[in-house]
Amino acid sequence: MTSSYQQSNILLIYRILDYIVIKMNCHLPNPDALERTAKMFNALGDSARLKLLMHLREREHCVNELAELENAKIGTISARLKILFESNLVKKRREEKYIWYSLADQHVALLLDNMLTHANECIHTHK
Repeated sequence: MTSSYQQSNILLIYRILDYIVIKMNCHLPNPDALERTAKMFNALGDSARLKLLMHLREREHCVNELAELENAKIGTISARLKILFESNLVKKRREEKYIWYSLADQHVALLLDNMLTHANECIHTHK
């Protein structure tokens, strides 16, 4: 059974895909692009990972900082960041003994903005 949160995510995915199709003036994106998009949305389907992205939206952070901000274990934060990294939503760089994470690019920030705007609109329209 799908929750209303999952249903709104699915609707958002369809809206984004419709926009892509219209914008690119084609019938459907290639299967690889759809697969990568689905992987990204799966990574975004966890509120704890979304919170990390929101921190990274503000500025670059190392794992220790994120663990402190979230009051979580470093291993837990690292596992969440690994999923976000493998989904191409964040990038990382090493500086001495620290690994610094940031959003992969401005598209991710825009995606977060659009999702939050949509989620807030859903709250107001479903009361």
